[in-house]
Amino acid sequence: MGSSTSVWRLSFILPDNLYRSVPRGRHAPCLHGCLLTVHGAGLVSVEGISREVVFEQAQRFLRVNGRGQGRLAIDATLTVLGDEAAKERWLLSAGRARQFAPSQPLLPGLVDVSAA
Repeated sequence: MGSSTSVWRLSFILPDNLYRSVPRGRHAPCLHGCLLTVHGAGLVSVEGISREVVFEQAQRFLRVNGRGQGRLAIDATLTVLGDEAAKERWLLSAGRARQFAPSQPLLPGLVDVSAA
């Protein structure tokens, strides 16, 4: 998992108070060649070459755009696209201490990429 043919995508929906203040469209520059896009209805997708770079970019995005917004708890989905597709659910917690942690066990039938 995580070969050069894989694309890692972290997707989440911004809370209303944050969505109203963030411009729609592609955001640049992004770390490590990531592609960060804010779609309609507050959907954010971060795509990159590894789990680490998409989380680093998401953390930077939330730190910059979440400044002054208080604590945030955002459900997210990490998807691996490529030869071996997989999904994980995450809880992105932002505020004073930003941390990203798996929110719950994976749904039945999905591959656990955290063990890879």
